[in-house]
Amino acid sequence: MKRNDTSIAPIGGTATPLNHEHLYVAMVRETIHIDLYKDNYETRAEFIFTNHGEARDVLMGFPERGGGMDGPQKTSLFEGFSSTVDGMPIATKRVRATEDYLSYEAYWTKTVPFGKNQTRRVQVRYRSTYGAGIDGVLAAYDFTGGNWLGKVSESVVIVTPHAGAPLFTYARLDEKEQKILNPKKPQRFVWRNWEAEGLFFLYQYSIVKGKGRR
Repeated sequence: MKRNDTSIAPIGGTATPLNHEHLYVAMVRETIHIDLYKDNYETRAEFIFTNHGEARDVLMGFPERGGGMDGPQKTSLFEGFSSTVDGMPIATKRVRATEDYLSYEAYWTKTVPFGKNQTRRVQVRYRSTYGAGIDGVLAAYDFTGGNWLGKVSESVVIVTPHAGAPLFTYARLDEKEQKILNPKKPQRFVWRNWEAEGLFFLYQYSIVKGKGRR
């Protein structure tokens, strides 16, 4: 996707059931590592799920979203998407959900078997390009964990900049902006006992009304 003033990067989000809140499977916690490089960033996400009940197969879909002014997106903008369950590779299938001239949405789907009252560790990994806008170069992660049973006890995002990476001086979850005092150092963001819903951005210039560009 071109880096113009109206484009954003492809956005990945929490593994989630496709259509409804699950009645038996809870997401206990999630840890998202975002490694920043010169030309792209890598996301590694680990989710701990617990099945409260009998054995069952669970269809999971990891969302991929993007937008801009570059026309419909026919293929994935994720590079090298892969997934494991308890450390073992599992096949995924990309399913396109919606698409128009300004945006698209797809899901990377897989079926994960759970034993009775079993806890499983699900991981995903991919690379994506940076986006751009009036707030400078940006990276993003989309929390969509509200479809699991109950609240998520803890979500952690660990951001690690590498040589040549853009310097992100602000982070934002929905309407709450946070200044990053030392963007050259790793950053850690934590949310507890929440619905795990919201769009998390890293960007270069403040977008809070009245602050202007910093």
